[in-house]
Amino acid sequence: DRDGYLAAAFVRIPNLEKLRLFGKYYYFDPNDDVRDDEYKTYLAGLSYDVSKEFMPFIAVEKREYETQTSKLKDYDKFQVGFQLKF
Repeated sequence: DRDGYLAAAFVRIPNLEKLRLFGKYYYFDPNDDVRDDEYKTYLAGLSYDVSKEFMPFIAVEKREYETQTSKLKDYDKFQVGFQLKF
């Protein structure tokens, strides 16, 4: 068995309809039978709607593992990207 959930939201900035703040929170436990193997991920960013099909963004992501190992280490990541719909 495993557990996980996600909460996500975005807020449009008043008077700047194309600009939005967004955030996500993830919790994941890959194996309920094993202790201290879960992790949490936080993400916050800013995006701009150039058009309905194209939205560039910048974001900061932080992941925290319950127990760190040589393969699973906490990290902070800066992202620049875009969403493209077609």
